[in-house]
Amino acid sequence: MSDETEEVREAFKSAEKVENDAPSGFSHRKEPGAEDTDGGGPDLVDDEGDTGLPEGFPVRPLGMASGKFHFLTTRGEMSELSAGAMNNRANLVALVAGCDEPVEQLARIGRAQSKRDQGFNVSIAADRLMMACSALPLFDPTMPIRHFGTWRGQSDHPIVHLGEDVLAPGDADRKGRMIARALYPAVPSRAKPSVEAAEVTELEWIRDRIQKFWNWNGARDADVLIGWVGQAALGQYPSWRTHMYVKGKHGAGKTAATRVVSSLLGGMSTGVKNSTSAAAIRQTTNRMSVARVFDEAEADDSGSI
Repeated sequence: MSDETEEVREAFKSAEKVENDAPSGFSHRKEPGAEDTDGGGPDLVDDEGDTGLPEGFPVRPLGMASGKFHFLTTRGEMSELSAGAMNNRANLVALVAGCDEPVEQLARIGRAQSKRDQGFNVSIAADRLMMACSALPLFDPTMPIRHFGTWRGQSDHPIVHLGEDVLAPGDADRKGRMIARALYPAVPSRAKPSVEAAEVTELEWIRDRIQKFWNWNGARDADVLIGWVGQAALGQYPSWRTHMYVKGKHGAGKTAATRVVSSLLGGMSTGVKNSTSAAAIRQTTNRMSVARVFDEAEADDSGSI
């Protein structure tokens, strides 16, 4: 369970049953997740090419396009440099920053020619990195770029982006990765689910209070809500998506319900938002595969939403 689950537990301990004259409920529907799919295929392979760089070099070239050279840095972040910027010592050091002995790594591809080189030769190292990019196909700026969340690749195995780390099939141990022509760069981490699975009794405790403290239409509505939370944490990985819609009069506890759901999801939720415009959704999600939780204003005097 996420760390935020404890907040939900404490809130329920002091909660009072929501009083509402008319019952409220929710409906849910299933809809295909045709967006951003990779389709089926063989086992996932981390795309690699012969770039001429030494084995184990911490910077990964991605290709070049329009006079720009693209890399995944030692930390796994995306970096774009022009030819002129490549001949700046600080920019090259920035590419390898975060690894052990960064200057020594650059000396592997640009041996110092004199004492003025300060550990490595900038021009030779820059040339090697530019040639490594040119050995790859042209960089495609339209390729999918995926941040925090759970994604589907070409195999049945999920790709879990944790921010600074990417969990995927294969032996490669990198902060950022390119997998099946999709890019998973390192980004700031978010709250992750606990490494320990939730106990059945814990889920039952939460489920019982969700059913008790809201005036649902049906006896199993809390089960549907808990089920939605479980599948929502899977992000883009399932081949389908579900949407949950909560309906009730003003004061029925809809806002509280959305906050409970968002807390149960932890970092797998963008938090409760008010705007449902297309621009707001894109900005909120920001290439993440996480649940979107909205608390919309009442649409009319009847209190329906």
